[in-house]
Amino acid sequence: MANKQIRCVVFSVMFLCGWAAGWAQIRTGHMGVDWDRVERLSGDSLSKCLDGHYFYPTWIEGTSSFHYAVKRNGRKRFYLVDAASGKSREFIRDAHRFVRDYARITGDTLNPKDMTIYGLEFCDGDTRRFEIDRKGKTMVYDIGSERLRESRPKKDRKEGKQIVDRFRKRNVHNPDSTFSMLGCGYDLYVRDNRSGKVTRLTDDGKEGASHTYRNTADTIENSSGAWYGNRFMQVIYDNSSIKEMGFIESLTDGRPKVNVFKMPMPGDEGVRRFRIYWFNPETCEGRYLPIDKYPDQLVEMNFFTSDSIAFFTRRSRKADNIDLCRINIKDGTVTELISEECKPHMNLSLFGYRLIAGGKEILWWSERTGRGNYYLYDSDGNLKNRVTSGDNLVAGGIMKIDTSDRSIIFAGYGNEVGI
Repeated sequence: MANKQIRCVVFSVMFLCGWAAGWAQIRTGHMGVDWDRVERLSGDSLSKCLDGHYFYPTWIEGTSSFHYAVKRNGRKRFYLVDAASGKSREFIRDAHRFVRDYARITGDTLNPKDMTIYGLEFCDGDTRRFEIDRKGKTMVYDIGSERLRESRPKKDRKEGKQIVDRFRKRNVHNPDSTFSMLGCGYDLYVRDNRSGKVTRLTDDGKEGASHTYRNTADTIENSSGAWYGNRFMQVIYDNSSIKEMGFIESLTDGRPKVNVFKMPMPGDEGVRRFRIYWFNPETCEGRYLPIDKYPDQLVEMNFFTSDSIAFFTRRSRKADNIDLCRINIKDGTVTELISEECKPHMNLSLFGYRLIAGGKEILWWSERTGRGNYYLYDSDGNLKNRVTSGDNLVAGGIMKIDTSDRSIIFAGYGNEVGI
């Protein structure tokens, strides 16, 4: 299986790309630039053509289907697509009835021509109905009968609280609870629960660069990191060198107010800096991991990893270099797996990567050919093969990865004939 290439299915999305082509074709005569044509091809003018036509597919867990909303024929329409068969159907056909039922349950109103429904959820892989929560109410919409009705609160509400509680516990105790991570002021302390001994770990915490949530008392719930197995790790977002900016809020009752906040400006030396702190309670060794490479780099952690490895990307401030790195959580070593250079800068809206089987393989997006495509790497950062291809194709977001079938479904742009 490791040598098999990943197959891909393109879910095509029409993409307006006439701006650059149209701009290049603007002719100048003796009188100069054709400003009327410039205006017709401006971002503001072309945005009207895009309004309501872009959409964001959402995969339904446990199924081969996804849903999305798009504006057609003057109103917002909601579609359910079975990616296996390619069949699509509208799942809120009578918008006026939906709005009436919604108003009856919640006392609130919606515009039937432009409904925005946040957080709709098809539960347990059942594509016949979906749930939404609004105004303290849980509602179920049955697609067959086209009726919205009030339902009991979700069963997993208590489970969700338990998950939060477990996460909080993970912040505090290692798996067998022999050690607890404490916080006082801006620094970390660890307590050996077998002896009760408390040891200070850091002394560099400060305003804007704290190891804790800035509680002043010594508690067990204010360290900002988490235990990964028997190792503790945290990301410190150091804003201490960023200068303050103020603005006057005059539209208030009474006297105007001055609001002050930290904000880096172009040309400032003071920007956010990133550090990763790692601690081994067995040896009482704590240190910062060697992650620095670019001046003023941006670091983004992948928190959905195992207790043995973690991944992060680091990107240059100019967005012309980016690396994928792996942390061996047991010993704190950092390995650079993939390094990409893209001049003058990369497309940040399309860039992404996906870990397959916990990092045994990596799908990596790159513009190395001049157009964005996905490439398959092994766990050590060795290129295996290019995954997506096409004369004009630009690969977008991945909708679904099927590891058993070794296939992906992704959004593709620019491959339509005549577009």
